[in-house]
Amino acid sequence: MSGPAKEYKNESGAVAATNDAPTRRGGGRWFVWALVVGGLLGAGFYGREALVWNAQARARANMMQQRWEDADRWLSQADSWSSSNLETQRLWTHVARRRGRLDEARRHLEEAVRRGLPKSQADDENALIQAQAGDLSGALPLFESILQSPHFDATEVFEAYSIGFMQSRRMMRQAFDMLTRWSEQDPQNAQPQYLLARLCLDLEDWPRAERHLRTAVEVNREHRAAALLWAQLQLRRQQPADALPWFRIAAAGDDERLAAQVGEATCLRRLGDLDGARSLLRQLDQRKDADSNGELQLEWARLELGSGELEAAATRLEKLVAREPRQWDAQYELATAWRRLGRDEEARQKFAEVQEARTQLGLATHLTRLSLQNPTKADLRFRIGQIQLRYGDEADGVQWLQGVLELIPKHRSALELLVKHFESRGEGDSEARSLATQYRRQLDALR
Repeated sequence: MSGPAKEYKNESGAVAATNDAPTRRGGGRWFVWALVVGGLLGAGFYGREALVWNAQARARANMMQQRWEDADRWLSQADSWSSSNLETQRLWTHVARRRGRLDEARRHLEEAVRRGLPKSQADDENALIQAQAGDLSGALPLFESILQSPHFDATEVFEAYSIGFMQSRRMMRQAFDMLTRWSEQDPQNAQPQYLLARLCLDLEDWPRAERHLRTAVEVNREHRAAALLWAQLQLRRQQPADALPWFRIAAAGDDERLAAQVGEATCLRRLGDLDGARSLLRQLDQRKDADSNGELQLEWARLELGSGELEAAATRLEKLVAREPRQWDAQYELATAWRRLGRDEEARQKFAEVQEARTQLGLATHLTRLSLQNPTKADLRFRIGQIQLRYGDEADGVQWLQGVLELIPKHRSALELLVKHFESRGEGDSEARSLATQYRRQLDALR
């Protein structure tokens, strides 16, 4: 308070110096009015600061409970009362990162730096963002020092690095090791158990995934992401009645709501409540992103197939697979619709295509397990990358092929696939063009 008081004293002193005795009475009235106005302004300023502090405190409390959406809302309130507050931007950086919104986290970090965040702290914040994005080359050496930093709790450090390892299938072993260490140090935290379950599901290790998920929801029934995954696992086990309440728990979270409500509609359909499923899907159709959401459109198509609306289902599925050709469940349902419509030859070809894709992706999962046990085998990495580029996640395929080059920099077949992939995507994509040129040069050097 010394700053504003001193400033006011200087101003009042200057006014007094310009007034002589004949005007003292009027000057006295102005002095009183100045005190009143200054007091009101000061009360407004400090009252607003109290509101900011209160909103930040509530955001921290929600962060402690991992209620990121609620924390985000309180920080929005704090920012509306004072848009120049450093601590609001620092907390917002944490929340955005924990929600996986890394571009937002970077923007808030830039704002925090502009408002005076110390460089050392900003560097650590940036390292966590980079780690969570999977860019571990610069972040990995900083892990232990950031873990000891008073500015971060161990949970968020373990989480950022674990998720970073999970971004690359080639680093699953490191992800398992870090998550295991985290879960042993913090057994009452559901998050490492949830992430371990996700890793196990990627490897189609269903029993281990179920054990980790069961632990996660027992530790924290309100962990919405774990509740969503647990519900999806119950659906896979053909237990829609058991899955339904978990989907409803997950739907309380902003980030999980759409997937959870689509899952709820699936449960209602499988339980025979077609009207209830249709009503819920119609509500979801009000969303701006409804037409572009593949899972929502697929559930609509399945409901239409179950209701005998074959033409509507086929039309919907044709649009979906044109936009997402590697959505193999949608491709299968399209083949089913065609067969029921009497388009037998098209259906036969589509079923064969889906079967081949599923066989190859199953092989990739098997080879991934082998790669965890044999991390220096380039032939395993190459075959997995080849399959993923053709049938699965293209970004995953690229990472596996880049992993081949880490072991054998002059691996001709890996370079050829990378050149072909990036050249096919170079139009309008400067990064793809740059990578295509880079790998083309490496390939030409082998001739």
